[in-house]
Amino acid sequence: MKRNLFLAIGVFAVGLLPAAAVAAEAKSDARANDSWTPLMNAAAYGSAAEVKSLLDHGADPHAKNASGATALHFAVMDEAKVRALLNKGADVNVTTRQGRTPLQAAAAIDGGANVVRLLLDKGADVNATATKDPGFPSPNPHGATALIEAARLFNPETTKLLLSRGAKPDIGDPMGTTPLMAAALHGRIENARILLDAGADVNKISNLKVSPVLCAAIRGDAKLAKLLIDRGADPKAIDFSGSTTLMWAAASDEGNPELVSLLLAKGVDPAVKNQMGETALDWAKKRNHSEVIDLLAKPATDLRAAVTKGLEATLASGPVLIQKSGCLSCHHNSLPLRAAALAKEKAIVVNPESVEKQTKTALGMWRGGKELLLQGLEGIPDLPMTGGYTLDWFAQAKMPADATTDALTRAIAIRQGEDGRWVAWSPRPPLETGDIHATAMGVRALTTYAPAGLREEYAKRVARARAWMLKATVVSTDERVWQLQGLAWAGAGASELAAFRTAVLADQRPDGGWGQMATLDTDAYETGRALMALRGAGVPVTDAAFQRGIRYLLRTQGEDGTWHVKSRSFPFQPLVDSGFPHGRDQWISAAGTSWALIALATAIPGA
Repeated sequence: MKRNLFLAIGVFAVGLLPAAAVAAEAKSDARANDSWTPLMNAAAYGSAAEVKSLLDHGADPHAKNASGATALHFAVMDEAKVRALLNKGADVNVTTRQGRTPLQAAAAIDGGANVVRLLLDKGADVNATATKDPGFPSPNPHGATALIEAARLFNPETTKLLLSRGAKPDIGDPMGTTPLMAAALHGRIENARILLDAGADVNKISNLKVSPVLCAAIRGDAKLAKLLIDRGADPKAIDFSGSTTLMWAAASDEGNPELVSLLLAKGVDPAVKNQMGETALDWAKKRNHSEVIDLLAKPATDLRAAVTKGLEATLASGPVLIQKSGCLSCHHNSLPLRAAALAKEKAIVVNPESVEKQTKTALGMWRGGKELLLQGLEGIPDLPMTGGYTLDWFAQAKMPADATTDALTRAIAIRQGEDGRWVAWSPRPPLETGDIHATAMGVRALTTYAPAGLREEYAKRVARARAWMLKATVVSTDERVWQLQGLAWAGAGASELAAFRTAVLADQRPDGGWGQMATLDTDAYETGRALMALRGAGVPVTDAAFQRGIRYLLRTQGEDGTWHVKSRSFPFQPLVDSGFPHGRDQWISAAGTSWALIALATAIPGA
């Protein structure tokens, strides 16, 4: 009340009193009981014209109130007021008893870059820190630098300006909070990126042992946490209470499975307890977020055990089928061996003797048929499919190109139609069925093992295949998944893939998995396939939908390490029992188990 009255008398009098009276009031440096001068009131609550008039009539721009603040501290919201004060020699480096400079006050205002620039042009100290008057009983001694203030803002212009004028990115406040921590805690991802580019320490720790990535976890910001981790932040950072990033993510009221998935994928241990004896799961249960609870109840460490157990079953049955049937199959050999090759990249090695034996057998069979391949004979049934599965496995195992792969890719290439597609004739859904599937496998072959002299030609063939797949009409979820996979293999751009990726995601079911057709139950085969197609199309393993699919697979794996997938293929072939479980469904179950293992191995940290 007193301040408003004082403002009315001391400032609005400019427009009511004669100039002599205004001059007398300005020169007297009259103060209210709270030690504010008319100029301070005008700077805080009046107009630029009122500030200028008081200055013109002798008001002192250097006058301080009881806290040591000047009119310049209160004028920073208005560029015209600041100019008027600077024109009269206002001190840009004056510090309040709380340790506040005008530059720090200006940097705290969104859209205040012009005022910040004015102050810097007049010599404001860009790296001034808040040094509180020890004799002043301030309740808030935690003063921030100008860069810390700017890092909290929506608009990154002030952050860029301060850095360009020499602001040091790692100077903290008295509590050790750095600009990067401030940006993370306020969710300013663009400011964080700018500070990182300027060399900010991504692992600097505050007095409370809080790091930038912990700030992002406290906020529940998955995108910001990923940026920081990608730039070298330690995802396993722990605060002063022993709480992890994962605990903070699990404690979010909103529930954030994307952030929890990211941290699990980066190896943060969900079993760690803080000083109060609490785990991340304990915190998730306080909020009762089912997705987060499910994630933490099935931690990433389960993936290795699941993959190991599944590979033991599939790799054992592969040689048996070859011996009994004389056939190198996609379901018992190529796909399990592809899974084993990926698992090996994650330091999971199971039954290496079986892998070596099957690899030698496969190479021997394909080398023996090289002449048939080069002559374009149909000695190998459904070659785009069978050959495509083999080359997909070879590529995962990083096997070098040779005369056999040259012949195989050439044989697949010559079977491409003029419209860009390959035709599938073997009626064995879902392992071999439909032109979209065949075309995707044809593309996979030509993009992995193109002979040097044919790369230009094969690139044109792949482009024709991509054009055909973009227009192809699907009749099932499985075809939609293969369409997305094929387009990704064919190098379709992000904008081209977007609609197809969205369509596959839309087919995900409430249980987290996918079914081969809308009329069929969810199964491991289609879930594994969908996850790998999404991954190929750029969906990260930390994505919430991807993690729901992983949880479905972990939840439905049998005690023997396999998954049971029901066959929908017409039984035109006699069953050869390989010893793999599930009776007449064992062939597709072996394929489904392989795709499930491939998806799980992909989700292991380090993918």
